[in-house]
Amino acid sequence: MCTPMPKIRLYLSLALVGAFVNAFGAENSAGKLVSLKPYSAGVQVGALGALNDDLADYSGQFLEFSFIQQFEVSPRVNMFLDLDYMLPDNNFGGRLGGDYLFASGGFRPFVGMGIGMHYFEKDGGLAESFGPSATAHFGFLFDVMDEVQLRVRVPYLFVLNKSRDNLAGLEIGMLFSSPHRKTRVQKL
Repeated sequence: MCTPMPKIRLYLSLALVGAFVNAFGAENSAGKLVSLKPYSAGVQVGALGALNDDLADYSGQFLEFSFIQQFEVSPRVNMFLDLDYMLPDNNFGGRLGGDYLFASGGFRPFVGMGIGMHYFEKDGGLAESFGPSATAHFGFLFDVMDEVQLRVRVPYLFVLNKSRDNLAGLEIGMLFSSPHRKTRVQKL
């Protein structure tokens, strides 16, 4: 026959396990977590360093300001569109690409790649300064709140212009979305 104390411990243990499972994303039988508003937009600041001599002669470091947009395609795939402006001078560009997320919780590491166009205001005319670009990066998304995400990336950027400019650095951005970005809906 069981004494009352072990029964209390058993019930307490079961309650703690249930709370733990519920807190870390166990699917609720009443609904499934889906994205109602898959679009997010925000701003980003970055520091990029020149990796080739021609660009380093123009400027070794670039301060980047970006308007960033993100579209959730699936729980593991995001598309992005970044519009960049870099100091010193008037250097600008844009990138369109995708990220593959390795997790689906509040902290989501990812890798990604994209294509775009970039311009660096160097001497030598438009042909030497402007060209198609490719980017590869890794980083993470962190849900600060339901409507706010922190995006940190370590990018490598290659520009196919006359001097084959390439840069690497660190970018930190904040994405803002609708308060209804994630919600529980009834399963069908």
